[in-house]
Amino acid sequence: MVALLVSLVCSPLTVAQGGSNLDEPLCPAWIEDLLFGSYRDLAQQGGRPHKSQPGVTFEEQSFSAQDGTEIYGYRAFAAGQEAQQQPAVVIVPGNAMLADQLYAFAGWFARENFTAYLFDYRGYGGSAGAPSSNALVKDYREILSLVAGKGHPDLSVYALSFGGVISLVALADAKSPDALVLDGVPSSLPWYAFCPDWLDPVETIAHAPGRTLVISGTADPVVPPDQMAPLRKRAEELGMQSRLIAGFSHPGIDDPETTMRRLAMVHDFLRGPGP
Repeated sequence: MVALLVSLVCSPLTVAQGGSNLDEPLCPAWIEDLLFGSYRDLAQQGGRPHKSQPGVTFEEQSFSAQDGTEIYGYRAFAAGQEAQQQPAVVIVPGNAMLADQLYAFAGWFARENFTAYLFDYRGYGGSAGAPSSNALVKDYREILSLVAGKGHPDLSVYALSFGGVISLVALADAKSPDALVLDGVPSSLPWYAFCPDWLDPVETIAHAPGRTLVISGTADPVVPPDQMAPLRKRAEELGMQSRLIAGFSHPGIDDPETTMRRLAMVHDFLRGPGP
């Protein structure tokens, strides 16, 4: 099971630099079909739970992507608050997760006076189409532009696992957020995916804002600390922050108490230093 999860998190990207064909692969097409099919199957096993938390409003935020594909998403904010007046955080899920399955994360940020946005990858959950990494990156460029255009006082990104791979490539051609947290993100893609080195997070972290935090857990069985070490080191070389936290597992699979500690750490970083 651990080996399967590692292969899921460290999937190949298919981003064609400057390419316009959203389905054009850089990595072997059969590998992409196999791995994305596995992600989707694993994610769908958890279903799409009903989103409800006391004091939190969940509001659909779907949009039509560049090629007309309908992308499903939602935002969560504290009931009685004006969503656009709160700072925004875009939560980018891992590849074995659906947006609805992370509603508790979104609700937690909503209660802490953020407006949290979550979207399914195309072909997953409520989103139409078929997954292709080139398309996913372009979708997230659109998502960041969409959220930035809503007038929030600031915009942050919290990227989990494979979501960090997608986010960092998207930031090469997107307006930089005010802050970014990369949680459980691999330093590089596996050699057997035959992807170019410029897709590796250890390279693409150069696109991240100066206020970036890399989080790694000592008990992470999916992306072990040694696998994240080059990314943590590169972040520090660029003047960013990194933390190796004792007892943290992979984001999304910690026990509830540890998850709350994790989210509190992310919240404090995104809020920035006090006055």
